[in-house]
Amino acid sequence: MTIPTPDWNLTPISQEELLRLKNDCEIPDMPTKLTYHLRLAPSGEGDRANEWNNKPHRLVYDACREIERLTAIIEEPKMTIKTTDLLELLTYAGELDLSIFVKQDEDGDYVVKFYELYTNDFAETLVINKEGEVEWCSGDNSFDYLMDTFVDMLSNKKEEKLKAQKRQELLARLTNEEKELLGVK
Repeated sequence: MTIPTPDWNLTPISQEELLRLKNDCEIPDMPTKLTYHLRLAPSGEGDRANEWNNKPHRLVYDACREIERLTAIIEEPKMTIKTTDLLELLTYAGELDLSIFVKQDEDGDYVVKFYELYTNDFAETLVINKEGEVEWCSGDNSFDYLMDTFVDMLSNKKEEKLKAQKRQELLARLTNEEKELLGVK
């Protein structure tokens, strides 16, 4: 979720002025209205100049808040799924004998549901948008979460298979009397 721009009650700055500051200061990104006024404050100019003389820590807190807001926009949890990753996920689902149901919703996004047929032991949903991105909030789980879950489930399945095999080997070595004493056939 993108954090909305807070209302800092600052004097509006034209795009031309922001571009001039960007070029003059040789900063890589366009300044925001807040960062423009924060840069002017130490020289006694701009809407925040009084706070620089009075309570400079407020400027630091506001700058941190702006950094956090912009970082949240950049780091919104999205990922583009590669075809090979999707095929790997589908392969894992097949190895786990999971049923797969895919439908396109009214927004054009794809809803992928993985479930065990005839049981309620496992049911997970993944939503992939038209651009091939998975948004953390749109489905029940993220793509990476499902991939990790399937890898864990496959690992457990292999361990169970290995245990069953070792149990059969152990039982094969027992005599009939030992099997009877242990209560196994």
